[in-house]
Amino acid sequence: MDTEPNGEQQLEPYPYFSQTFLMGTGASFTLFSTEWWTPLYLLHIADLANGWGLYFVAAIVLFLFMGSAIVSGAEIAFFSLSPQQLNHLKAERSAANDRLLALLKKPPQLLATILIANNLFNIGIVILSYFLTGQTEMSSANPTVAYLVNTVLVTFALVLFGEVMPKVYATHNNMRLAKFATGPLSLFYFLLSPFSRLLARSTRFIERKLDQRMKHQISKSEIEQAINIVANAQTDLPEPAQRDLRMLKGIMQFGDIDVEEIMRNRMEIFAIDVFMPFDDLRQLLVDKGYSRVPVYKEDLDHIVGLLYVKDLLPHINEAENFKWQKLMRDPFFVPESKKIDDLLREIQENRTHLAIVVDEYGGTSGLVTLEDVLEEIVGEIEDEYDNPEDDIDFKKIDRYNYEFDGMTPIRDLCRVMRIDPEVFDNVEGDFNSIAGLLLELTGEIPEEDTAVALGRFQFRVLSIQENRLERISICIKHDKASEPA
Repeated sequence: MDTEPNGEQQLEPYPYFSQTFLMGTGASFTLFSTEWWTPLYLLHIADLANGWGLYFVAAIVLFLFMGSAIVSGAEIAFFSLSPQQLNHLKAERSAANDRLLALLKKPPQLLATILIANNLFNIGIVILSYFLTGQTEMSSANPTVAYLVNTVLVTFALVLFGEVMPKVYATHNNMRLAKFATGPLSLFYFLLSPFSRLLARSTRFIERKLDQRMKHQISKSEIEQAINIVANAQTDLPEPAQRDLRMLKGIMQFGDIDVEEIMRNRMEIFAIDVFMPFDDLRQLLVDKGYSRVPVYKEDLDHIVGLLYVKDLLPHINEAENFKWQKLMRDPFFVPESKKIDDLLREIQENRTHLAIVVDEYGGTSGLVTLEDVLEEIVGEIEDEYDNPEDDIDFKKIDRYNYEFDGMTPIRDLCRVMRIDPEVFDNVEGDFNSIAGLLLELTGEIPEEDTAVALGRFQFRVLSIQENRLERISICIKHDKASEPA
C-alpha cells in the first residue's frame, strides 16, 4: 500500500483482478475489477479490509470440501436405507425425519440435486485452488510445479476427502449421515429445483426411449427358462410337440457345444491308405458305402486328403494302375475346442461337408460332418438307407436289456435305446463313449462284473481288454407290474 501526502493510505488494486491471470499476459482485465457484480468481489473486499484475503479463500475452500463430502456421502446414505430403516423413520415422527422422507418421495430429483450440488462444490474448489496457487511465489517462479500441484494434489484431495472417505463412512452409518444431511439437502433441493427437475425429466425421457427398445429384446437365458418351464410342466406332450421342444433346446444350446462333443472319434473313422491299389479301393468303397473318405499316409495322424466317391465315378472302369490320388481334395482341419456354430459358418464358406478334428498336439482325434452339426438342432437325420443299428456294435436282449461295445458313442446309445441324450448331461466330466461315462462315474478303471448305477440305468462291465472296457451291458430299471402279461 502507498501513502498519500495527506497521510491517507491508497489501496492497491487486488493483483489477481488487475491482471489477466488465465492468459498470463499482464494486460489489464477489467472484467474482474472491483465491480459490485463480480463473483469474487467479496474476496477483494476482504483483502482491502484487513489483508487476510488468502486465508479467507482458504477457509472457503475448506468449507467447499466439507460440502462436497456431505453431499457425496448423502448420495450413498439416502439411497441405501433399508425398508426397515424407512419404517423406523415413519414410526419416529419428527421434523428431520419428515424432511428426509419428503426428499425420498422423488428419488430422481433428489439424485439430480445431489449431483448438481456436488459438481458445484467441486468446480468451486478447483477455481479457488488455482486462485490460491496464483497468489504464491511458486506460480511465478515455477509454473510447471504450480500446475502439477493444482492438478495432482487437488484431484487427489477431491477423490479422497470428497468421494471415497464420505462414501465409506456413509456405507456404515447411512442413517446418521442421512439425518445430518437432510437440512443442507433440503436447502439445495429448493434452490436447485429448476435445474434438478429439468435433469430428472431429461433422464426419464431417455429411460422411456430405452425401455421401449428393451421391451422387444429377450435374453437367451429367458428363452431357455421358458422352454424348460414348458418341458417340465408338460410331461405328456405328443411326439410332434416333444420334437419341436427338442429342436428349440438344440437351437438355444447350439453356440455352447464344442466340436469334440459331436465328433466321431478316431476309432470310428473309416479311412484309406494313399498307396492303396485302385482295384482294392474300388471294392472297399462299394462295401462301405461312404460318399466321402479321408485319405492318410502312414497313419491317421497324417491325413493328406479327402476322396469324394462322386469324383471317382467317371473313372470307375479305369485300369488297375489308375492314379486315383489326383482326385483327392484338400482336407479341412478344425480344433476340438471350436464351437459348432462357428464350424457351420466355416463349412458354408469352404463349401465342404466333412472336417477332420485335431487335438492340441496336431494328431487326428475324430471326424465331424455337416450332418452331425445339423442333427444338434433338428435331431437325427435318416434317409432311406439309414438304420440306427448299422455300424453300431450292440445286441438287444429284450426291451430292457442291451449289450454294447465300450467305445460306442453316447449319442448312438441314445439312438438305439430311444432315450433323450440329456439324461447324461448331469454327469460331470469329459466323455463321449459308454466306457468314458463309466470311467467318469467310478473315477477308476473298473474290474469285470462291476455294476454302476445311474438313475434308472444299471451298467455292468462284461469284459476288459488291456485296460479298455470292451463289452458293457445296460439294464433299464422298470416296474415289473407294468409289463404286459
